[in-house]
Formats: sequence, C-alpha cells, structure tokens
Amino acid sequence: MPGTSDFLSALGYTKENQFDGLEIRILGERKEDNRSLWPPDGGKMGQQIKKANEAGQDVYFGVCRRWGNVGDAAHLLEAMCLWQDLDGKNWDKEDPIRGKQLILDALKIRLPEYLQPSIIIDSGHGVHLYFLLVEPWPLADQKDRVRFTAHLRGLAHYLGSDMGSTDPARIMRLPGTMNVKEPTKPVPCTILSFQPDHRINPSDLDAVCTPDYDGAESGKKSSATEIPEKVTDGERNTILTSLAGTNRRRGIGSDIIYTLLVAVNEARCNPPLPDNELRIIASGITRYQPSDPLSGKDGTKQAPPLPAHTMKREIVLHSDQLERLLIASMIANGCANMGQVARLLQPDDFHNSACGQVWACMIANTNGSGLLDLPLLQALLIGTGDNKLAEAIAEWCKEPSVDLARMMRYAEVTLDFSNRRRLESAAADVRDASYNLPSEKAAEFAMDVLAEAAQRRSRVETGDLAVITERINLPLAPGISTGFPFLDASFGGSRKGDFIVVGGYRGTGKSYFFCNIALAAAKQKKRVLYLSLEDSANKLALRMMGNIANTDWRKLESANSFQSGLWITKQDAIAELMKLQPYLRVFERQRSLAAIRLAILANCPDIVLLDYVQHLPGDKDMYKRVANNSLALQDMAAMEGVCMWAASQISIEQAMRGRKGLVKEYKGAGELAADATVALFTFRDFEKSPNVINLWIEKNHNGADHIGRDYSIDLTTGRLAELTTDTPPESECVESHGDEIPW
Repeated sequence: MPGTSDFLSALGYTKENQFDGLEIRILGERKEDNRSLWPPDGGKMGQQIKKANEAGQDVYFGVCRRWGNVGDAAHLLEAMCLWQDLDGKNWDKEDPIRGKQLILDALKIRLPEYLQPSIIIDSGHGVHLYFLLVEPWPLADQKDRVRFTAHLRGLAHYLGSDMGSTDPARIMRLPGTMNVKEPTKPVPCTILSFQPDHRINPSDLDAVCTPDYDGAESGKKSSATEIPEKVTDGERNTILTSLAGTNRRRGIGSDIIYTLLVAVNEARCNPPLPDNELRIIASGITRYQPSDPLSGKDGTKQAPPLPAHTMKREIVLHSDQLERLLIASMIANGCANMGQVARLLQPDDFHNSACGQVWACMIANTNGSGLLDLPLLQALLIGTGDNKLAEAIAEWCKEPSVDLARMMRYAEVTLDFSNRRRLESAAADVRDASYNLPSEKAAEFAMDVLAEAAQRRSRVETGDLAVITERINLPLAPGISTGFPFLDASFGGSRKGDFIVVGGYRGTGKSYFFCNIALAAAKQKKRVLYLSLEDSANKLALRMMGNIANTDWRKLESANSFQSGLWITKQDAIAELMKLQPYLRVFERQRSLAAIRLAILANCPDIVLLDYVQHLPGDKDMYKRVANNSLALQDMAAMEGVCMWAASQISIEQAMRGRKGLVKEYKGAGELAADATVALFTFRDFEKSPNVINLWIEKNHNGADHIGRDYSIDLTTGRLAELTTDTPPESECVESHGDEIPW
C-alpha cells in the first residue's frame, strides 16, 4: 500500500517542487502547541510531525496549495482535488467501525464507477474521500473559490458528508499519522484505496448532484450592506453612502452605483433624497480605489505566484500570449487568410491593447489579394513597444508553414476569452444588483446587462457591396451532420446561424429525435447544449443511455444494484455517455430567454436544442408570446453563431393539414417564413403505423422543401432508422408525399 509521500505527490506536493505550498498544521490540547509548518524544511518537518504525534498532538495538512505561508482562504492558490469527510458515527452510532463499512458500501451504490473516489482514507473514526481532478482548480480569485465551495457543498448534500469540511481552506488528517482525538484510544489514519490515475472533471458530478451556490455565497451575502425597509430623514445619506462604498470596494463604477442608489432611494427612503445628492455620492465615492483582497498592510499588492503546473507548460493558455501567437502566425503565413480570420475576430476582442492596434492595422491595410502592407505593420510594432509581440513574430517566422486550421483555432480561443471576460463582468454586475436592488428592478437590470453582453461587436453589419460580394465568394462552411443522411442532403445539416423549428403533436417523437441529433453531434466532437423545458435532465440522460446501449431506458432506470441483470449494461452505457461529456451539456427548466442566453454565453455551443418553445414565458396571449420568443431565438442563433433547433407543439388537426402543405404556422409561432430557416413536421399514425415516424420538410431556405422520409422508431431505446435509403428527385418527392397520401 502506498505511503504518505505517495499520497501527497498525488495532490501535487512532491520532493521535486520541495512540497511548495504545503501547510502542515499541528493541533494539541494546549493553545501553545498549535502551530503550522511550511516547507522547505527537508527532513526537519518529518521529524517534527513524528515528535508531535508521539506527544499526543494531531497532525493535519492543507488540502489546497497555499502561498505566502498563510493558511486562510485568501491565500489559496489551487486545488488538485475535491474531498469529502464522512463520520462513521453518523452511519452507526453504536458501532462507528461498522459505520465506516456502511459508507464504503454506499459509495458503490450511490456513485457510478467513473465517479468513484481516487483515494479513500480511513481517518480512524470515519472516511475521507479524495476525487482527483484532471486539471488543477485555481483558487486565487474569490469567484473561483465560490464555485469550488459550491461543488464541495453539492457533493456533501448528496453523500451526507460533514458540511463543515466544505471550506476550501480545510485541513484534513495526514495519512500515516495517529488519530489521537481520544488520547487513551489512538487509532491509525491509513490509506484504504489509492488510484492516482483515476481523475474527473468537476462537471462530471452534474450527473449525481447540483452545486450549492446559495450555501457557498451565504458568507458573501451577509457581508453586503443591510438596508432597512424604511430609511428616514437623518440616516439617508449615511446608509446610501455606505451602500455606495460597499459596491465601490467590489470595483463597481459610478454609473452602476448611481443606478443602484436611485433604485434604493425610490424604494426605501422616506422622503427620497434629491437626485443631485445621489450624483454627488456616486461621483464622490469613486475617488477611492476598489479594495484588493491581495493587498498587504502597507498597500502594496501581493500577487499570488503562478501555479507550478502552468509554469511547466510549453504554451500557457493565457489570453495575451494567445493573441500574440495568433498575430505572429498570421504574419508568418503572409496574411493570405486575413479575410476569413478577421470576420471572426475584431480589434476590440483583444485583451492586449498593442495586439488590438496591430490587428486593426492588419485589417485596414490588407489589400484585395489578402496580403498585408508589411512596412506599415513594422512601423506600428515599433510604436507599440510590445517586445514580446515582436519576439513571438520572430519565432513564428522560423516555422516552415502554418496551416489555416491552427490559426482559426487560435482565433476561436481568443474570441472565447473575450466572451468570457464580457460574461464575467456582466455576471458580477447582475450579482451586485441582486444584493442591493428590489427584485423587479434587479430582474430588469439583469436582462439589460445580459443583452448587452450578448452583443458581438465583431458582427457589425455593412452595406458595402465589395465586402458583401467578397463574403459570398467564400466557401460555404459545412454543417454538422444530424446523423440522418436525408436531412443532411436536404439542408446541409446543422449550420451556424440557422434556426430550425420542429413541429409535432404529443408523442410523435420530438424528444427522441433531439436525443439522436445531440448524440450524433457530440460524437463528432461538436459542442451541444440541450435545454429541456419539459423533461428532467435525468430522464434525458437515461434516454441517451438507452440509445447508446440499445436497451429499454426504463429498465436501465431501475437497474440500481449488482443483483440486476442490467447493472453492467447500465454502467457501460454511463461510461460511453461520459466519453461525450466534454461536448454535451443537458439543462432542465431554463425557462427564460435570459437563462438561455447565459447558458449559450457560458458554454459556447455549436448546436442548441430547445424542447420546447411554448414553455417560454412572455405575453399572456399565446400567439404573441411564442412569436416574440421565436424571433428572439432566431436572433440569438444569428448573433451567437449557433445552430438553434426548437421544438414546437402543434395540434393533430394542424399536423394533418401540414402533411398536405396547408399549414403555415406552428400553434401561434408566427409565419414560418419569418421565423425559421428550416421547418420540419414529425408525423406518427398511432393506429396504423405506431412505430413509424415521418419527417416532413415543410420549408427549407437551404434546399428543396415539401419532401419527407419515413423512419422506424424503437420506443424503448429511442433509436430511429431510415426505412428507405434512396433519395428521389425533388419533383418525385413532392408527388410521392402529396395530397393523395392517405392519413
């Protein structure tokens, strides 16, 4: 069985890095016995640990790497794992040893194989679980610590762990030492299971639990300024100035502070302060710099060092460096593909101002052949004074060739950084508004901020015919295969910016159809966002598992023990589904346009599947509500460069008329010509052919319409199979599926 050094090495504390950032904390009965040990101490630390333990003192270690030889949350650097602390007494009060065995048995049932702990420790009176992460989790920023705590708390709720152990600055017992909590009965702290190569992504836990953000942020919320329900004359200035100061410390600017003051003044102050006094408070408070939690007593900034794992990488995934690499690779390639890359990225998407200036120069001085005026660029490089940019260009110019795919990847990642910066800023503003504004005004403020964050300034329209014709001459980007050759041939699959509406009455297989599309895209390593406004995420995951295993998903749902004949099949299906986890996200009940937009901005998908439009809120009138939401989704697809699939409920009467080409709208969704790029109907004759679905293309901007194809559907697995493989000409398709076909 591995020892203490192997355990610490798995958590990133090795002899090679001199156990950098490791805190050993010794706790005894007397206060003067309590102390922390910090490397590098060589063999002295081991001797002190042994001596303290033999003297009846407990030995703990900081799970997360620290910096500055301080063990509080503000001095955490990164985490290599998630952890849980379960007490044997909570499982069997009379026999804690049996309680520990019950914990181990429960883990096998409650967690699938791919989510089992990497390391299990017998702490003496309980069990410690460590889930090693694929990538270190940075903790230097407060937002990252809140996210990390939320995941710890969510897992603790699910497993019934000690909630006190979910503090990111938590210390845990060091394996290889004695637990002397009861001095007369010391027990060893030992390693029960050790699989350092078994690692997870934090998002893998979404299959079993939900992060507890409310609990994680409770401490932060309590620190916000508390505003009385009624603020009277004599205390208005004091309370509003305190509110302004609180938000200024968070880095909020004067405009947003003024907006908050106006809302609170109207809702709470009696009588309200004059507007000019509010402006004086807002402008006056911004004379102070935002507080910095990493500042020392003397005001100097103590920035945490870079984590060791990033220092060792050949290319650090940092926005500034990526921007330099992108520009350097373009110049090394002679800027022959400048037109294609520039349509994806604009100067204001760059974090580094020098890179933004150079990029603007490259766009402005690229001639019709796509080549760059290099003398102008060289003069600009000298003017920016960015030596690192010049060095990057020099290095890239040594490369024999740089392919377009590599440059486009740099551009996409750079744009992702830009989008995330914009999204993080918007999220911070929304969070602060939720603390300080009345709920209605906070919701209105959130919608405005998210709408502004969603605007891609790189997609500025132009009326210049030269630009338009040049864009037309570009090769059409291939769509993502739907997994249905007939649909791919008809409208090119899932293309960026397309809005595809699928109409069908209940039970015609829209959700099964969407599951097939989601799995097909994820297998192509395309990012898919499935937003279900009707079915739960668990149900959708089970349907996908049934599709993968070609087994009745309802039987898989009940296969929860080793005794079940489908237990192994279920675990295999979970393992296969988790291979798609980096590309597939499933959310339930995102019932607002703001939530959908936030999910798109956060996950950057290629395809969005929305099931279904009628559940979105809005106007009381069904027609107006669905029409407005459909147009908003169409606009969202175009702005965010995603293919938006939206299911829509229709009546059986509409479906029968639609089969004959007589229906022009989906149950209040507005004219199809105004809403969708492609409009499909799903038909199913429950009496004559219950296991056959017909996909009918009613409208198609990308190809032929009024054509259809029959598919067999297995209602237990959700799999669809094409009944005919030939693709007749368009005229034959219209004739074969015209009015003469009996329902």
